[in-house]
Amino acid sequence: MYIFAFKIANSIYKMLDKTKGVVLGSVLYNDHTRFVHIYTEKFGKMSYKISTSVKRSKKSQQQKLMFSPMSLLELDVKHSEASEIHQIKDATLLSSPLALGSGDPTKYAQCLYIAELLDRSIREIERNPKLWDFIVSSIDILYLMDGDTDNFHLLFTAKLLIPLGFSIDTTEYTKGMQFDMIEGLFSSGSINHGYYLNSVSAEYLYKLLSSDFDRLGEIELSHNERHIMLDILLAYLKLHIPEIGDLKSLEVLKALYS
Repeated sequence: MYIFAFKIANSIYKMLDKTKGVVLGSVLYNDHTRFVHIYTEKFGKMSYKISTSVKRSKKSQQQKLMFSPMSLLELDVKHSEASEIHQIKDATLLSSPLALGSGDPTKYAQCLYIAELLDRSIREIERNPKLWDFIVSSIDILYLMDGDTDNFHLLFTAKLLIPLGFSIDTTEYTKGMQFDMIEGLFSSGSINHGYYLNSVSAEYLYKLLSSDFDRLGEIELSHNERHIMLDILLAYLKLHIPEIGDLKSLEVLKALYS
């Protein structure tokens, strides 16, 4: 359990709320200001302005850890009705799988990828309990998981489809079916467009969707198959959320598994 605290004095904003939040990413505005994207339990995805220090002090290092991707925070926030940029009054770091994974290159790269994927795919500024519970439970699993995590990011991406509203029904699947990426369905009939998976890739997709985090070790994929499956999952998401675009963190992941 981390106990770092981060405080910002502020008297301009009207409302003060408590919420938990997961850090997705940040953008440096200037030497003294950074905008942090946080997915909150109560308000959905929000942007907050924080003051940064250019000095290499202990406080600045703690702040860097606190606002690193996938950090889980307890927050006191003040929201402005006149702006999309809000402010954090107090923040306490509850857990940070990225920091824990700093000595584990696989876990570190997966944290960067997951945070960027969430930042690009989540648009809603409203409460979504299913999405929040999925993200937080996944953070807990990655934070505590020992051993092989090679397929964690794959399963996370596949399971993320459900709270985002693009879940895939596997109940009617039988071996030899193809997968229609536009309709989001396994199919035994002909598909009259180019957005589909052949029966081999569709079977991999089915096995992944039918698995769970406590059975990660049962998913047997080579490095090349892992790349292909991740590309397939992202292609499916991009068909429905084009704003995802190209993820910079993919280069880190693919280099790791090369």
